[in-house]
Amino acid sequence: MINSTGDYTVRSDSDLLTFMHIPKTGGTTLTNIMCQQYQSNVKYSSMKYGAEPSGVVNLLAELNCAETLSGHFAYGVHRYIPRQCSYVTILRNPIEQVVSWFHVRNKSPFYDPYEDPIEAYVEDPRLEHENLCIQTRFVSGNMTMPNLEDAKYNLKHGVEVCAILERFDPSLDLLRREFGWQYVKYQRANVNPDRPLIASLSKSTVAKISKKYEMDMELYQYATQLLLEKLRDL
Repeated sequence: MINSTGDYTVRSDSDLLTFMHIPKTGGTTLTNIMCQQYQSNVKYSSMKYGAEPSGVVNLLAELNCAETLSGHFAYGVHRYIPRQCSYVTILRNPIEQVVSWFHVRNKSPFYDPYEDPIEAYVEDPRLEHENLCIQTRFVSGNMTMPNLEDAKYNLKHGVEVCAILERFDPSLDLLRREFGWQYVKYQRANVNPDRPLIASLSKSTVAKISKKYEMDMELYQYATQLLLEKLRDL
């Protein structure tokens, strides 16, 4: 729970539930579940406003009485919203995230087609611009120069619940407890059944991704540890 001046306070029912949706982490499924719990949900469009947190100023009128805000924005939107915010987010195994991102971006009209396989994309400068350590970028609040220590600090002190895709159901149990959500049946949304599994990648490709995404790998492990600690208290 954090307000526009950066003070950490006790959560209240009037807080704006702020879902920081990092691309290809399972966030569409979580957004759908969240929006079933509330009546007034504001969706943020990074295509219109970009992923920098300052883009939220375009939605202040709507956010005045909204219950939730969700979308592809980096940590830090609370600095621009004159309400207390309660952050939630979800992280994913970085190797899975990269593979999923690669196959989605090749179907997207917003990106130039990439004819080579993912093994080549891992070495391509476009990876660094489009997706490199995207989870650390978002959570640190710095989309150009991700900072792992800032990201860890924000997860521990500024994010109410950080779900883990590979532990989705336990994460959902924690969200229900923390926010008083009702149980709902859900289906995984925005899943690409045609993308290859990690097991189909060569060991060298997996090693290259792991090296390039070293910050995301460490952040993912840290977030998993935080989640498990909270689950033990359920």
